Amino acid sequence: MRKIICLLFTIIIAATYSACTIDKHYDLRSKNIDYQINAGQQIVVPIGNFSTIKIGTLLSNHTKALFSKDEEGNYIYDPAGTVLYDLELGNYNLLGLSFIDLKNTHVPHLKFFMTLKNTMPFDMNISCKFVDTLGAPIEGITGILDADIPAGTEEYPGLVETTLNISSKENLLGGGFNGLVLVMTVGEMPTSKTMVAKGCGLAVKNVRIQLPDGINFRIKKNKVKDSE
Repeated sequence: MRKIICLLFTIIIAATYSACTIDKHYDLRSKNIDYQINAGQQIVVPIGNFSTIKIGTLLSNHTKALFSKDEEGNYIYDPAGTVLYDLELGNYNLLGLSFIDLKNTHVPHLKFFMTLKNTMPFDMNISCKFVDTLGAPIEGITGILDADIPAGTEEYPGLVETTLNISSKENLLGGGFNGLVLVMTVGEMPTSKTMVAKGCGLAVKNVRIQLPDGINFRIKKNKVKDSE
């Protein structure tokens, strides 16, 4: 993903320079020229698909205690007469997004378009939080993602198209932005014994990234001698 974003930056910057070629016979060396450049608005770059993270990895330590395993390694949820509401089932870690470099370029707004694929028998709400390179929560980044995804199976997965809007400040507090965590919450757990096949889980598919506000960067002012 880092290579894709770097390539995008290179293309935009190269296009900007080629469009700004100036004949030396014309003097545009005014002190009022703004060398702060904004480019690349609304460009959408396809990222691809992320593999399914299986239930055994998704479950938090707390929710793992609510499941048992059968001889084949499948997960069995037995409510034993108890109804659980708003249970945070677990997390999907989408890391490796540390390409936001506020030292050289400022990307104030990002959009991720994606398809969420659920093969677990739970209707879930998906929200997000942001983490740094140490896995700790990070301040200075806000995201809007509120997606409801239906229950599914391996044969008939639950699917939902959603958009994650990310806004970032110029100064981030933490060990550096590295990615986001999708938080899965089940509004009401099943009231009867439920089996979840060990290969079931959550996947993020058809991811595209967009920079609605473009990329802000500053070009160097060429020093031109007055004798030219």
